[in-house]
Amino acid sequence: MRERKLFAPETHKGIKGRAFFMTGTQHRGALALAFLLALGLSACTSLDTLRSTPLPQDGFQARLAADYRSFAEHLASRNNWTDSEYFAAKGLAAARGQAKLPDTLSRWPVSEADGAALTQARADVLALLNAETIRLYPGRTAHLIFLFDCWAQQVSSREVGGYSCKEEFTVMLANLRQKLAGAVAPQATPAQQERLMERHTIYFDYDLSTLKDDAKRTVAGVVSALGKVGDYFVQLTGHTDRSGTNRDYNHALSEVRAQAVKAEMMRLGVPGGKIATRGAGDTQPVVPTPDGQREEKNRRVEIDVQHVPAPSSVPHPTPATPATTGASHE
Repeated sequence: MRERKLFAPETHKGIKGRAFFMTGTQHRGALALAFLLALGLSACTSLDTLRSTPLPQDGFQARLAADYRSFAEHLASRNNWTDSEYFAAKGLAAARGQAKLPDTLSRWPVSEADGAALTQARADVLALLNAETIRLYPGRTAHLIFLFDCWAQQVSSREVGGYSCKEEFTVMLANLRQKLAGAVAPQATPAQQERLMERHTIYFDYDLSTLKDDAKRTVAGVVSALGKVGDYFVQLTGHTDRSGTNRDYNHALSEVRAQAVKAEMMRLGVPGGKIATRGAGDTQPVVPTPDGQREEKNRRVEIDVQHVPAPSSVPHPTPATPATTGASHE
């Protein structure tokens, strides 16, 4: 295996040689075409433009743009060009400072049962979406909006592959409500909880997905601490560097790396249902490099742990116009 970057889109095949097909393509395709024409991006795709657009350094718009870009890359790797372009356009809007609300369900054809769940979820997001929440927790608020949009897309297209957006949404919503209520997670001191909630990173040798001894020690430390925070949810995101020439291959390798960390956590006793994995390929380097260059710090899996608070009655803040100024507590 080699870490590569660019693939030939004319093949239109998945990583294992399968062709991927979307549901509702006529409905979403017409909307996407109108959206692209309105933006005047006939000469190049929204994803091409987003790749070359500098993202904000931090804050609400930065997280929103980064989430949409990562998901657009993921959808492109699965040959879902229509939805990839749609999310890339949303990423561009966020990168340019245009605050975005969660999608309406008119964008995503879903069943009556799924529609009811998504309608309630969207109402929950809007109830939290106000200037104070964004000021205090810009990253979490932006990620919640993205997770709703991702969930709606997955339900509509019946295409999951690497993202567990419904499950993550549920956890993030409870987490943000707990933050706003000022609750403290049980069983762990604030210092212990803070250390666990920090991002943990596992590094890999070139073109490999095998965990090294120090990586196994890091995973063991995270697993040991999980028992101190009550219920929890773990998100694993795999990455590669930009060596090689095949982006499709890099995306597959990043997913395999995330799965390797999941397997180790399960071996140590973490239930598989509490772990979600996804691959970002070479699209989110920690150290920017030109194509074809190896970089150890980019060959990694990021471990993000979220505490799931116990159900409680938490008053919702009064909705207001989103804003991004002021100090963040993230």
